[in-house]
Amino acid sequence: MYPDLFDVQALEIGMETIESGSSKIDVKRHRILMSVDLPPMGYQSFVIRKRAPRYVFDPQPGKENRDIAQPGGIMENEFLRIDIKSNGTFTLTDKQNGRVFEKLHYFDDRISTSVWPHLDSPAIRNQCVTSLGLNAIITMDEANSQRGVYRIDINMPVPKEAAGDWYRSTENVDIPITTWLTLEKGAHRVDIRTKIDNRAKDHRLFVMFPTCMKTDHVSVETPFMVEHRNFLAKDIGDNTECDYRFQPMHNFIDMADEKSGLAILNKGMREYAVWDDPSRTVSLTLLRSYRAYINANTDMTPEEFEKYPGTYSLGILEFDYSICPHSGDWREGKVMLEAYDFKTPVRAIQGPGNVDMPHSDIAKKLPPTQSFVTIEPEGKVMLSALCQSEDGKATVLRIWNTTDEPISANIKTTLPFKSATKVNMAELEIVEKLKFSNGVVTVPMRKAEIATIRFSN
Repeated sequence: MYPDLFDVQALEIGMETIESGSSKIDVKRHRILMSVDLPPMGYQSFVIRKRAPRYVFDPQPGKENRDIAQPGGIMENEFLRIDIKSNGTFTLTDKQNGRVFEKLHYFDDRISTSVWPHLDSPAIRNQCVTSLGLNAIITMDEANSQRGVYRIDINMPVPKEAAGDWYRSTENVDIPITTWLTLEKGAHRVDIRTKIDNRAKDHRLFVMFPTCMKTDHVSVETPFMVEHRNFLAKDIGDNTECDYRFQPMHNFIDMADEKSGLAILNKGMREYAVWDDPSRTVSLTLLRSYRAYINANTDMTPEEFEKYPGTYSLGILEFDYSICPHSGDWREGKVMLEAYDFKTPVRAIQGPGNVDMPHSDIAKKLPPTQSFVTIEPEGKVMLSALCQSEDGKATVLRIWNTTDEPISANIKTTLPFKSATKVNMAELEIVEKLKFSNGVVTVPMRKAEIATIRFSN
């Protein structure tokens, strides 16, 4: 790798013995980090070569190779700054617009005595335990010019279980919680992984993000659309249907006022709440236990509670989510792109060692870099699926219009297709034949439309 072309950071060098035929060879394995602009839905190839040492005869001070993670619980890149506090919360500063978010990422634990997996039953006396008064152990796990990682460890004492359906027991158990905060070079978001060792029953554990946004609405991604929801409590009177504080989501929620916003991205976490408090706090539900092991048996005996503990989610659980501050609303802040980038990380694959040779067959078949599929306008038309058709004879691409206005989607592909047809979602009926020329097709779309395109060879 040429360090004058790419910023490379070696992280690990390990010795390993491998077998080659009848002999054994000692090899060095390197793990590296580097900043690369990748094409959408594509790849970029790199060749690592040895080089002579590069000497600097008159070294000058500067900030070119400053580590992202700094002593004292600080991480900073071009766009964000993180200051970790002694209780494990942190302050996040958006350096682009000057917005500061404080007391982010504390934990809130409450009683949950429901017998149903899909409906929570509020307790009469709901004792709430938070991590705000705890002391955290803060460890710098990684510090280099490409990435910074801090680990935060706390032990959160919570009531062991519920006493009946009314209140929590006086006996406490400690729930160890470990959080890794990761900030990368050039990133507009902070990636978070949290691991908990759940040792309590009948409870609900949240992670909390005070936003201080002056708004009563939240933007929520749902399948094939983004909803604008009012989160204030509703007067339901004597209605049978309750007013549900906890709501479903897909890959992100976003709190924004007229100037800026804070988005919470996630992988596989589907419940959130926005609390009508002065800080307009957003919570993600990490876990909620319930008692019934089958829906047909909700009136369980104490012996059955002990025999079937699976619904309490005891043991080690891990969660991945991210915080993304931005200017403007979720569209201006490109929150959708950040959410899907977080959801689908880049994969590195080691290939043959001679791909840069002129006579290599692989080099003749594939260029050093390319996009298999490019969709425009970026961020307004999103990819939902790219897969083999149901009959196995074609490739299906499904896209959706995120805007509230008609739009034309331009799809460019380097794959060897010969025709493109718009079909229904079941792929059984032809909706429209499309003009496909030189790997490019234009798809007219209605507002919020879901379009399925069938590409044939």
